[in-house]
Amino acid sequence: MVWKAVFGALAAISVVVASPAVAAPAAAAEAPAAPDWAGRTPTDPNLRTGVLPNGLRYAVMRSATPKGAVSIRFAIDVGSYEETEAERGLAHFVEHMAFRATTHFPEGRLEQQLAEIGVGAGRDHNAFTGLYSTLYVIDLPDGGRDHLDLAFRWLRDVAEGVVFDPVAVDHERGVILAEKEARGSNDQTAEDRIGAFQAQGLRSQARAPIGLESVLRSAGPQELRRFHARWYRPDTAVIAIAGDLPTEAMETWIRTAFSTWTAEGPPPVRAVRGAPDVRRGLDAMSLEDARLDDRLRICRLQPAEPLDRDDAEHRRRVALRNLWLDILDQRLLTRADRDGEMVDGMAWTEAEDRDLRRVCLQAAPNPGGWEPALIALQSELRRLRRDGPTEAEMEAALERARADLRGGVSTVETQPTTDLADEIVQSLLDRTPFADPRVLMSAYGRAVEDLTPADLREAIARDWAGAGPLIDALGTAPPSRTALLAAWTAAEAEAEPPAYVDPPRPKWAYADFGEPGRVARREAQPDFVRITFRNGVVLNVKSTSFAKETAEVRVVLGDGRLEIAPADLYRARLAASLLRTGGLGRQSWRETDMALAPIDWDFNLWIGDRAFTLAAAPMTSNLLLQLQVLAAYVSDPGFRPQPAARLKSVVDQSYRDLGGDPGVVAASAVYQVFAPDSGQAPPPRETLGTLSSADIDRLLRAPLTTSPMEVTIVGDLDEKTAIDLVARTFGALPPRKPANRQRTDIAFLALPDQAPAPLRLSHQGPADKAMVSLTWPLFRAGPKTRREEIVAELLADILTDALTREVRDRQGRTYTPNVTALTPDEADQGLLQAQIETYPADAERVRLDALRVAADLARTGPSAAQLEAARKPALSGYAAALQTNTAWADRMAGSTRFPHRAEDLRLLPRLTAEVGLEEVRAAAARWLSPQPIQVVVTPGPKEAP
Repeated sequence: MVWKAVFGALAAISVVVASPAVAAPAAAAEAPAAPDWAGRTPTDPNLRTGVLPNGLRYAVMRSATPKGAVSIRFAIDVGSYEETEAERGLAHFVEHMAFRATTHFPEGRLEQQLAEIGVGAGRDHNAFTGLYSTLYVIDLPDGGRDHLDLAFRWLRDVAEGVVFDPVAVDHERGVILAEKEARGSNDQTAEDRIGAFQAQGLRSQARAPIGLESVLRSAGPQELRRFHARWYRPDTAVIAIAGDLPTEAMETWIRTAFSTWTAEGPPPVRAVRGAPDVRRGLDAMSLEDARLDDRLRICRLQPAEPLDRDDAEHRRRVALRNLWLDILDQRLLTRADRDGEMVDGMAWTEAEDRDLRRVCLQAAPNPGGWEPALIALQSELRRLRRDGPTEAEMEAALERARADLRGGVSTVETQPTTDLADEIVQSLLDRTPFADPRVLMSAYGRAVEDLTPADLREAIARDWAGAGPLIDALGTAPPSRTALLAAWTAAEAEAEPPAYVDPPRPKWAYADFGEPGRVARREAQPDFVRITFRNGVVLNVKSTSFAKETAEVRVVLGDGRLEIAPADLYRARLAASLLRTGGLGRQSWRETDMALAPIDWDFNLWIGDRAFTLAAAPMTSNLLLQLQVLAAYVSDPGFRPQPAARLKSVVDQSYRDLGGDPGVVAASAVYQVFAPDSGQAPPPRETLGTLSSADIDRLLRAPLTTSPMEVTIVGDLDEKTAIDLVARTFGALPPRKPANRQRTDIAFLALPDQAPAPLRLSHQGPADKAMVSLTWPLFRAGPKTRREEIVAELLADILTDALTREVRDRQGRTYTPNVTALTPDEADQGLLQAQIETYPADAERVRLDALRVAADLARTGPSAAQLEAARKPALSGYAAALQTNTAWADRMAGSTRFPHRAEDLRLLPRLTAEVGLEEVRAAAARWLSPQPIQVVVTPGPKEAP
């Protein structure tokens, strides 16, 4: 959660545990115990912790969000950091084998049995190997005895029942190699090189969890078994449970499953933690790669702080470090927006690695403007180091931090079990406190008590020290290492910058929209209330208790893609991402940010097939301000001139992302070939040209400022409050007349009855990536095709499982095959699209095998077991969605114009339960029998399809 991050390593302490037997019940408390502010921060009294006699540490907490659910996290306190050079990748390899076969779950049985209880692979059941730990995740839709028994039997198998069969190891080896290829990217390659430059010789920069290909190809059952036996022990394991069960019951499950687990021999010896050489001085590196965004970064490195440190001095140091970086970050943002020396700037710290801590300044330079950006970064740092912050800056930064902490206090009671379990297990692994948010608020207050600008100057001197400055520049044509070093040295020799002057604190200019609107009509819908104001604005309201003091807001207006010329569609979607930074008629976006600070007023605009949608997720305490912001952007958007470099950067980055992702290249090819006039595929970069503020104005002003609006609010507030807030904002705006702005030249995708020969294209991403894409035509969807859409989604999941068994599990040629049913309402023709990422050398074999799997499914149809393995996780997913504000808001939004949206929330689960086996078999034969459109994307020079 955000409020946990505010204080960073607020209190790095060992988790409070009971005696080695069983923890005593936590006492119920109206408020947390008074901390000893000079010492350690107490653990949340609602968390029950303990240690089994064998050394396994655990923590459990009761939570009823969502009702009935139980989230379990089992972790081994070892990751890739502890691997020897000959073991690089074995921690992750062992994690994979735990999913393939164990004592009680022969190969293929685990996912099948979990699916039978509604647990979806990837969504509810997963694992993650990091530098320092290996985490196993199970989220159960309910805490029934059979469900818990299944989960704990498997977790106990993970502990000491993983089967390392030679054939299974060889199969999984291919999967892991495919994952290594799938995770590679141009950006990741650059970050790896920069990490090695910055932290020379440190283990954290040379132990990526995916490992070394040489080790992965040679490791056998013996090596894996040895690694598992050495590290998978009760005294290196932790387990956390958050769920809608009594804490005593959760403890009983842990004791029953793990009390008989024993360790052999002494604990393994851990790797010695290194540290950066703080004597290392100024250095730089330059990485030229046209596939990367231009970026300049300057960092200082220091040794990591001990995990178990938690005292008043440490808490104050962390708080002050975050404060001065926040102040510098705000100065850099303001300077970028005001002076245009850089597209963007920021200051940040990172302390995830246990052998180093980074403090960095970063900028996106204007094209060719590397030196001005570097000077701007250094100038603002020098000024803050010399003078410290102003009182106004300090108070604003403190208020931003307090606002995050207050958010934690407000929402903790309804925090989802998934998030809660994640935080609890991480606190066990890191040996940091899982503290009550009110304690964190108090601790923060103590840490920043009597703070002065001089204190922050001392903090800057302390934190901007150690190895460095270390400069890295990457992108199309960055300066050489020599030029970077010379520029930094020259900038240091320049005259001191003038003292910082606080800009005037702007007042929010859109607090009053006039006379509040009056209600014309109230209608009770099956799941919510609909209000119509006299100015025509429609409000949909649903009061929920899913998440305390939070809400979801949607504003639907206009006709979306239907009112945009196809040639402008890609440009319009880029423009939508820039609406916020264009500001308002009476205020720039930075002035708005300063006026509303510390409130987070962020929102998104997306362009759908039939409407524009603005979306936000405010705290209910800030809901009025959020509605004022949205009402301002739909009544007086600024479309202010933005730096040309910022606009160009957005376009260039978009095209780099497109060209470097083989999956996007494959998906775009379908639209480029079969709907070239639809605008659905990005036009050639040279055709798009530039993007200007005038373009954004031209494309977005009319739909935002003249279209009738439908507002949806779902969350922890009552109907009367929602009506009052909307009456003072959207309800106070002038009436808007409906007008048909739908164009007649909109071209929707329509696929041919007969597929052409396979399309073979290239991408500019990593050289070891390829993509095989198969696309089958479906139907043109609408409210009357919901049952067919459910069948298509179930078939997509069935085909995903079939491809997983063949191409992943049997052959080891891919990591995550994925099949998606795309069925937009009354727009493009529906698609059933399979994407399989693999190695370039395997692409042809994968294409043929995927065709064979689909043809077999078309001929024989799925079995009853295959259908249920898809159906039950889908049903549990719907049930979980019905307990979230987001799902209700998305479905209620625009429901006046599109009534089926709200109806679908109840209809789709029922249809999913009703669909029969013969129905799915008939669909498989009908849709999968024809040859699909085939696209194979391999690395190479850019080309047109």
